Order: sequence, then C-alpha cells, then structure tokens
Amino acid sequence: MNGEERPRPVVTLEDFAACDPEEPIAQLNQVSMSAISTAYAFASAAAPSPCNAVYGLLADITGIHLDPADRGDKWKPSASFAGRRPIMPSDIRGEQSDVLERILPGIRHPALRARIADVVWSNDKRKAAAGRIAIDAYCACVEGLPDGSLKAAFPVEGRDLVDAQKPAHRALQIASALKGKRAPMPDRVVAALTGAYRQGRQEAQPVIFSRLAQLCFDYGLIGPAEAAVDLEAVAAAKPDLYPDAIRMALDFAGSLYAHIGGGEGEQRCRLGSVRQMLRMRDQCPQASAKASWVMEVLQRLHIIKCDEAVALEQELEVELRRLQRASLREMATFSANVGILAEREYILNLFESMDFSTCLKSFAMLENSPKIEDLKAEALQRADQGEEQALSEDRRRDRPVRPFRAEGDRSRVRGGHPVQRPTEHRSRRQKRRPQAHRGPGRRHQRHASAGAEGRARARRGAR
Repeated sequence: MNGEERPRPVVTLEDFAACDPEEPIAQLNQVSMSAISTAYAFASAAAPSPCNAVYGLLADITGIHLDPADRGDKWKPSASFAGRRPIMPSDIRGEQSDVLERILPGIRHPALRARIADVVWSNDKRKAAAGRIAIDAYCACVEGLPDGSLKAAFPVEGRDLVDAQKPAHRALQIASALKGKRAPMPDRVVAALTGAYRQGRQEAQPVIFSRLAQLCFDYGLIGPAEAAVDLEAVAAAKPDLYPDAIRMALDFAGSLYAHIGGGEGEQRCRLGSVRQMLRMRDQCPQASAKASWVMEVLQRLHIIKCDEAVALEQELEVELRRLQRASLREMATFSANVGILAEREYILNLFESMDFSTCLKSFAMLENSPKIEDLKAEALQRADQGEEQALSEDRRRDRPVRPFRAEGDRSRVRGGHPVQRPTEHRSRRQKRRPQAHRGPGRRHQRHASAGAEGRARARRGAR
C-alpha cells in the first residue's frame, strides 16, 4: 500500500446511542458472520452520520474471519484492497475496545454479541467478564440452531446444525482459557455441546456429527467408546449417502476403537471405510481414476489383519493390473506445429556476419532489464487501480518482521540489526573443574634436559 494509512476514528458511545445498532440485522436470524457483515455494509453505505460510522465499524468487526481450528492465529483478515487494508481485532484495542465492552449488555442478537465480546476478550485477556459473555452468546447460537430460532446460511437437508461447529468450538476454547487447569467445563457449555451431539446423532449426518463428536471427545465431554459406537450407527443410518461422508465417520470411529485397544470394532470400521472407497471408485468413469482408488484401497488393506482383507487384497491386485492396461488405451497422442521459421531466419541473418565473441556481446545486449524505479512506479500504479491485493491473507502486511535467527545462533538484535556475541566455550555459571597436576610431560622433560646439558657445556668451555 502506498502512503501511510490514517488512524481509524473512534466510534463513541454517543454515536451508538444516536442509532439502533441492530436495526440492519433485525430480520436476520442467522449465525453466519458473512451475512451479518454484508447487511451492515449495505446499511453503512445508505445511512447518515453517525449511523454510517457505527454500521461500518460493525461491518468490519463481523467481517473478520474466525478459524478456531487453526493452532496459530485464530483471526484472519478479509479481502484487502488498494488504499485500505482489512481490520483486525488489534486495530480496535484501547478506547474503541472499551466502547464496545460498554455496549455489550444492550446487544440482543446472539451471534453479534458473541463476536463483539470475543473481540474485546481477545484484545485483553484480563477482561474475563467479556469472555464469559462470549461463551454464553456462543452457547446461545449452538442452542438456537436445533430449536429453529436461528438458521444456517446453507442448511443441509433442511437442517441447520451445520453452522454449530464454529461457535461450539470457540465456546470450548474460551471456557478452557478462563477456567482453572483442574476445574470442570461450565455447565452451559457442557449442556450446549452434548445437546448438539445428541441432535447430530438423531439427524444422522455423518460429516456434521463427526465434527461435533471430535469436539466432544477432544474436550473430554464424551468417552471414546460411546463416540465410536454412535459414529458407527450414524454411518450405517443412511447407506445411500455419498460415500466420502460415511468414510469420514468410519475413519474416526476406527481411530477411537484403536485408542481403547482396537479389536473387532477397529477392523470392522476400517473394512467399512475401504468399501466406501470402492464405492467412490465405481463413480469414476476413467480407468486411471479407478486405478488410483484401487491403489489407495490396497495401501489400507495392508494394515488390516483378517481373512476378508487378505481375500479382497488379492482380488484388487488383479483388478489393478487390468485398470492400468485400460488406462493406457485411454491416452492419445497429438502433435502441434511449433515452427517459428520467420523468427529463425531473422536470428540467422542478425548473427551470421559476426564472429563468436561479437555474437556473445550482441546477444547480451539484446534485452535491457527495467530500472528499479520504473518497477516500483508500475507496482504503485497497479495498486492505485483498485485491484485486489490478497484474499484471505494469513498475516497482516504491516506487522514488523523479526530477523531470522537460526538454531544455535547467539546473536542479539539492536536497532533491527543482529549483533554477534562472541561464542563462550563455557557457561558463566559453570565452574572450572579442578584438575590434578600431573607434572611436565615427556616433551617438556626432553627440552629441559637438553637445555641443562647446553648450559653445563658452556660453563666447562668458559673454565
């Protein structure tokens, strides 16, 4: 971005009091942040001051991408445009965050209340009250999807539980951060998650239930044996469902059975997962694609120790050879005329009158690299044209970059430049070990005796 970005003006309590912050989403009963952000963005463009500033701030806050499954940065910036970068929670730290904390009691929409409280708590982890508000609001989102008070952005077979995973995961994360190490999870979090778990088992959607079961298992709300049995039941409830969804539930059930000792349950789930992969093979029209699925099935059958797996492996090895031969017949050759006769004649006429050294010099001068100043000017001109610079960036562009320090490097950083410290062979706290005195070595003894003999001869000569 060219130029320095101006600081964002603070939206005050008086600005929030001058308008209804929830008016743009009064008829929106979704938990999707993208839908809420879009509604606020349209309202900000049409509203007068100071409502446009209030709606613009809420559009930016709800437009931040939240990925609870990421082990690094949970908050991701949205699309970045020329002259304006997306907002991040750290951009509203301080006075603006305090204003948002004070308006939290008046926010009624659970998804908006959860997002604002989460941003306030992320900016200052000492504000435990905001964290607890975020937990309750996220639990309200999870509870509202099964009972119909809230809707999913894209329901699956008319069911809205598909949007419960992200608020459930975030509620568990904040609750784990606020409670003590040995303290149990809050009762509302346990009730909301177990209720969503039971609802997912009843709806029998393998993908949705597998994700909810993973959360309940990871945070100790459901035991591995119970979850494995329920996953098998959900996988068998709708056998005509697309096979990759059923395979996801069976793979997770197999890993849970392996966690508690394996046995027949693990083999049963692994064989069931293999059968779903063979269903995906049957849906492929090309022989090469079928061969790819068969190869992957054979790799899985190697670790399944039972007679059925051995017989299926022998059968599939024969099928793999047939599919490989059939895939060769699917390939075809083609030719393309890439002749460049005119250019060839031009180059020959250009260099035929030169000797070898002159040809090399002329060839080196055929093309001139553009100047660095011209490249910078072109890059700034393209940025001013409003093209999108990045979508879903993982990190902010204005974040200071720390100098890379390799493993074992003892350098320090002063003023942005590494300063090398002299390597010390011994730690400052390490004391020198006492060593026993062994006396002079043979070499020193030899030199000492030779010196004594020389001095004796010199004295005899002087006499």
